[in-house]
Amino acid sequence: PLPPPLPPPTSSPTHTHTLSLCVLPTMARSHRQLGDRQHFVNRRGQRLHTVVREADTKGKPSAVLVIVHGFGHHIDACLDQTGTDAFTSKGIAVAGFSFHGHGHSDGRWVHVRRYMHLVEDLTDFYHEVVRPQFGEDVPVFLSGESMGGAVVMLATRPGGPLHGLVSGCMYVAPMCAISPDMMIPQWQISALKALMKLMPIAAITPIEPVIDRVFKDPKKLEESRADKLVWHKKPRLRTAWEMREATLDLQARLHEYDTPFLVMHGGADTVTDPHISQELHDRASSEDKTIRVYDGFFHALLAEPDGGDELVRNDMVSWILK
Repeated sequence: PLPPPLPPPTSSPTHTHTLSLCVLPTMARSHRQLGDRQHFVNRRGQRLHTVVREADTKGKPSAVLVIVHGFGHHIDACLDQTGTDAFTSKGIAVAGFSFHGHGHSDGRWVHVRRYMHLVEDLTDFYHEVVRPQFGEDVPVFLSGESMGGAVVMLATRPGGPLHGLVSGCMYVAPMCAISPDMMIPQWQISALKALMKLMPIAAITPIEPVIDRVFKDPKKLEESRADKLVWHKKPRLRTAWEMREATLDLQARLHEYDTPFLVMHGGADTVTDPHISQELHDRASSEDKTIRVYDGFFHALLAEPDGGDELVRNDMVSWILK
């Protein structure tokens, strides 16, 4: 005889712990499997890879910097590029995670069904990892790069889930708008909207892979191309659509941003539009806002050659400690 059926679940997935070292089954490809890496579980039941680097000073850190990576990237590479020693040596702890579908985190690789799911990932990380580990009295700063910058903006604007909960935000080449160099004609946008409903995960968005425009330093570009956890294909149709929707959402409400912020952009960036960063600075209602536009710098500000990365890094540290 057949065994009796399993009883139905009694509740939906919840935040059951802050960090876990348990190993659960995963459908990820072998090079993306989470294994025994530290992680937390988001509200949708996905395990997201986390990394925390403590400050070098004794006792509580003076601040916590949360790094939020960009499209197709992952937290290990993002932290290495950020150069966390520059922060931890000044008493600033650094923490970060890989979004669902990125790096070693659960989810179909770089498939974003709703851009607000990314905001949920950041919000859950803040409440499930950052505050339990560092306490409620340590100032928290968010630093979002490219897509991560858009996520930070969406989370901290008025009405956002982290509004009023952080001490400041840094937007590193934020995805407030796609560069005109990467925009496609309106007729293609209309066609892709229809096609997306039939094949949302198809990686056929008619733009070149973003990675080719990110780095000025050829060595950094080759290192990124060799990283098997970095997405090297064209964006999936649904993901590209959601990125477009996120930028339109942001542009409609630039005037609302009242959290203290530092926005940084490369003058030669052809991935995200530096003019919108200037517009953000000019229109935002925040009384504490600073903009840095680095002449000739590409999209990956923290990978600039000839000391450019150190200039950006020093500006970030100084702004946190001011």
